[in-house]
Amino acid sequence: MHSTEEKYKSRTNAKNPWMNIFSSDFQKIINGGFKSMKSKFFVLFLIITMIGVVFGEGKAEKETRVEQAAKEKYVFYFPSHIGGADPNMQVWQKAIEDFQELFPVEIKYFATTEFSIESFKQYIETSIAAKPDGIMVPVVDPVAVEEPLRRAIKNGIPVMALNIPDPRPFNEKIPYLGFVGEDSIATGRALARRVLQEFAPAKPKHAAAAVALIGHVSLEQRAQGFIEEMKANGVKAERVATDLPETHAKETMTAYIMKNPDVDVIFSTATYNTPWMWSVMTQLNKTKEITLVSVDASPTSLEAVAQWENPDPNVPKAVATHSQNMFMQVWYAAEALYIYNRYGMEPPSIIATGPIVIDSSNVETWQMIVKGFFGDKGYNDNILW
Repeated sequence: MHSTEEKYKSRTNAKNPWMNIFSSDFQKIINGGFKSMKSKFFVLFLIITMIGVVFGEGKAEKETRVEQAAKEKYVFYFPSHIGGADPNMQVWQKAIEDFQELFPVEIKYFATTEFSIESFKQYIETSIAAKPDGIMVPVVDPVAVEEPLRRAIKNGIPVMALNIPDPRPFNEKIPYLGFVGEDSIATGRALARRVLQEFAPAKPKHAAAAVALIGHVSLEQRAQGFIEEMKANGVKAERVATDLPETHAKETMTAYIMKNPDVDVIFSTATYNTPWMWSVMTQLNKTKEITLVSVDASPTSLEAVAQWENPDPNVPKAVATHSQNMFMQVWYAAEALYIYNRYGMEPPSIIATGPIVIDSSNVETWQMIVKGFFGDKGYNDNILW
């Protein structure tokens, strides 16, 4: 039988081999096994030095690993549908610049001035070929981009969707890490409720939701939410595929209103489409009869909302717009990829950044926020009226 003390010593020595190496000599020092004082000091110094080296090296190695991880630079590719013609690109560029200043990350942004699904798919292929540490991508057309994105994921490239998600059921959608952006159906519903509030206690007669780009997931969902909310409140509401280019959009809405003269609400699902809808209203002399609703915290939309109570029928105006926090979309998507690469932690499946309704009650605050991104000149240059 072994005593408790002997068992403790045995376990300690097994876990720490240094105790086995030095225990006998240490006991000699304690028990006077070394006759000379000089020998005792030499052995004690040797033991202390060796312990310091062992534990010191362990700490140094740990600090080196941390420093290397912190200094490592990750590269993320960002194929986008938002080009130079869209003022939102400036917000995204600002988010990229700020993020790169604070994190060891380089974000490569790709977009054409005029969007085309063919160019967009080519940018995705370019991103995959570069074998980056991650891809940030708006899922503009899930069917069109499904094959390359699934291939990227299969090859070990993490993908974060932002701005536009894959709206299909879980077992059908592209298996990206997560999505950062607005709930577009909720956006449509929220703006519809703001219109209903404006008309109360009466109701609109006929609302038209102008889909500014056919097949664009978010624009279609905004229109869907707007129409559903209007119908739920007993208001006639329909989808109008104004699409691109500008001349087609104007002609389509003009024809629709002439066929449906009771239209008293137009919901523009994209900022660039809003001035076109106002132009139609002006040409038909209906700026007093039709309430315009816009989207995004863009200079164009904000200036229209700021003029909502202006009685001049020739001054462009809108009852409301919204923010989907474009800056946060880029920031959170990049941060999710960084954390995934650095620590292996997956993000939530959905990180919602909107909608936030903007009307005459808070438009001044949003004007200041956006001017902070653009500067006064940049802000004014991006007013499309």
